[in-house]
Amino acid sequence: MTKDKSRVIQLVNQLGPFETLFRGFSDFNGIKFMVVGTDEFTSTLEIDENSKGDVSKLLKSPNAFMGKKLNVSFTNYTKEDNIEYQRLLKVTIRK
Repeated sequence: MTKDKSRVIQLVNQLGPFETLFRGFSDFNGIKFMVVGTDEFTSTLEIDENSKGDVSKLLKSPNAFMGKKLNVSFTNYTKEDNIEYQRLLKVTIRK
């Protein structure tokens, strides 16, 4: 396997430099967002009542999980303001 293919596999599987880490929470206009990222990039994922997995654990004790590795799945959607957002589908704290 070439080096480029192995980087793609790392990206898809959120491994190595693409490991997604828990960075905290933020609120905007009454909407709760989970902040996730790598050492170089961060992103916010909107949390709603359909978000599954370890969301409640993270909300209860965010400081205990700061910087912990996560597996996340999300979907993109566009609101009435024509801005694209990401909605958290599921988060799992990696062991």
